Amino acid sequence: MRRARVQVPFHAAVSVLLTWPLALHLTDSLPLGNESSGTVPRVNLWTLRWNELQLGDLYRHYWDAPIFHPTPGAFALSEPQPLTGLVFAPIAWSTRNPVLAYNLVLLVVLTLNGWAAARLARRLGASTGPAAAAGVLTQALPFVAAQLGVLQLTVVFPILLLLDAVLAWAPAGGRRRAAVIGGWLAVAFLTCGYYGLFAAVVVGLAGLTLVRRSWLSVARAVDAGVAAAVFALLALPWVIGQSRVTRAYARSEATITALSAQPIDYVRLWPRAWGWSGAPWLAESGGSQHWLYPGTVLLAAGVGGVGVAFHRARRARRGPGRAAGTDGRTEVADLAEVTPSAGLGGPDGRAGSVAAPVFLLAVGAVALVASFGLRLDLAGWRPYDVLRDHVPGFASLRSPYRFAVIVQLVLVPFAGLAFDALWRRPLGRARRGGALVVVGLVVLGVVEVVAVPIPLATVDPVEPAVTEWVSWLAARPDGRPVAMVPFPSSGKVEAYEPTVEAMLAGLDHGHPLVNGYSGLFPPSYDSLEAAMQGFPSQDAVDALVAAGTGYVVVDRAWLTPEREAGMQGWARQLVPVLQGRDVVVYRLVP
Repeated sequence: MRRARVQVPFHAAVSVLLTWPLALHLTDSLPLGNESSGTVPRVNLWTLRWNELQLGDLYRHYWDAPIFHPTPGAFALSEPQPLTGLVFAPIAWSTRNPVLAYNLVLLVVLTLNGWAAARLARRLGASTGPAAAAGVLTQALPFVAAQLGVLQLTVVFPILLLLDAVLAWAPAGGRRRAAVIGGWLAVAFLTCGYYGLFAAVVVGLAGLTLVRRSWLSVARAVDAGVAAAVFALLALPWVIGQSRVTRAYARSEATITALSAQPIDYVRLWPRAWGWSGAPWLAESGGSQHWLYPGTVLLAAGVGGVGVAFHRARRARRGPGRAAGTDGRTEVADLAEVTPSAGLGGPDGRAGSVAAPVFLLAVGAVALVASFGLRLDLAGWRPYDVLRDHVPGFASLRSPYRFAVIVQLVLVPFAGLAFDALWRRPLGRARRGGALVVVGLVVLGVVEVVAVPIPLATVDPVEPAVTEWVSWLAARPDGRPVAMVPFPSSGKVEAYEPTVEAMLAGLDHGHPLVNGYSGLFPPSYDSLEAAMQGFPSQDAVDALVAAGTGYVVVDRAWLTPEREAGMQGWARQLVPVLQGRDVVVYRLVP
C-alpha cells in the first residue's frame, strides 16, 4: 500500500502527459487515436451510457439495446464492456457529464496499465524504480496509443495482472491465488471480449511450459476448479448472453485475411508517433497498414532483459556464493531477487528455475503466431483455422493483428529486468549514474513513440444536447421506432458518425432506432440500408414499414428542394408532424 500511494499518482501523471491536451478538454472532447472520425469514440460513449441506464434498470433489457429495431439482442453485436460501464456509471451520475466520465475512465485505465506492468516486472525480479520505468513504457505502448479512440482496446492491465497471477500461483499453488487467476481472466472478458479470448488462448497454451509432475495432485485440481468457478460466476452470464447472439455471425476469410498481420508490420511505427521515420530499420510503407513496432527502447530493453533473466537464473542455481559486483561488493540483493517469491522459482518451488521467463516468452511466441491470422499458411495448414473452428467466439472475430498487443506487453517485464541491471550500476563518480541512464532511456523511448498532441473529437457534454426534436419525441410515450434519414451512403466508418449521434440522442428520447452501428451488422439492417439509398421510394417506404418504423427524422441539410418536392408525393404515408430547425419529423402511416 505504501508503494501504491506513490506509484499510482506517478502513473496517473504520466497518463495525463501522454494524452495531452485531453486534460484541458475533459468535459467536451473524446480522444481519437488513429480513428479518422468520432464514430468509434461516440459508439463507446453510447455503450457506457447504455450500461449506466441498464444498471439503474437492473439489466432487465441489457442485450436488447434500442438500435437495429426489430433485431433482438443488438447490444451483443459489439463490445458490451459491462465492467467498464459499472465504473463509468457512478462518475456519470455524480458529474452529470458522460464525456467527463468517459475521459476519467480512460485515464484510470492508462494509469492501471502502468501500475500493472510495474507489478509484473517486480514479479520477474525488478526492483521498484526500474519496474516503474517499465510501467511508463507500457503507458506509452504504441499499440495502445493508436487505439485511444477504441476504449476497450486500451484496457491491457487485466492481461498483465493475469500473467502475474499465473506466475504467483505456479510455484506452490493455493486456492486464493487460483481465485485471482479466474478473477483477472473474467475482468479481461468484461472489459474487452477480444482480449479475454486472446488471453484465454495464449495463457492456456503458454501455461503448458509451467506444468510439472507435482501438479498431478488433488490440490492442484481443486485450484483449477476454484479458478474456473470464479470465472464462471463473474463472467459466464455475460459471455453466454453475448455468444447466443453472435454465434450466428461469422467473418469472411477475405475480411480476416485483410486484418491479419504481416511480418513487415512489426517494423512499422504509427505515423503519428514522433519517431516514426527516425530509425533506418523502420518501414514507412507496405504490410497490412497496421503499425505493430513496439518502439526501439522497449524492444532493445526487452531483448536485453531476456538475457538478464536467464543469467540470474543460472547464477542462482550455483548457490548462494559470493558474486562480485562492479564495485567489488557482493550482490546479495541480486541473488535474493531470483528466489521463488520473485517469480523465477519454478512450479516445484526450486530457486533458479527459468520457468517464468520461458512462460512469458511462450506467451509472446503464441501471440506472434496468432497475429498473422490467415496469412500464415504452412503447406496448406493454417494455425488460425484451429482457433476459428474449435474455440468459441473466434469465428466472429475479424482482427487477428490485435494479438500484437500481447507481443508488445511481454517485452515489458523483461525491460524492467534490463533497467534493474542498469539501475544499480554507478557511472563514473555518480553512484546513481545507472538510475539516470534508465531515466534517460525511458524518456528517449517515450519520445520515440509519443503522439502528443493527440487528436480529439468535440462532443456536446450534455447527455447529449436535448434538442427540439429530441424533446418532442421524448414527449411521445408510444415508443414507436424511429428512422434517421439519410442512411450512410457508404460502408466507411466516418459515414456512420451521424448515426452514432442519433444513437446517443435515442437514449434520451426513449424510442428505438431502426438505424445503428456496431461491430456486427444484422442482415435485416443491411437490406434496409440498401433500400434507403433511394429514399423516398416504394422500396424504401416498404422497408421502413417492415421494420415497424413510426417516425422518420429527416436532416434538413439533406432535404434539398428537389428531395423536399419528392417527399410531397408520399404525403399520404409520410405526414409532417414537426418542422424543426435542424430536422423535419414525419409520422409514417403504414
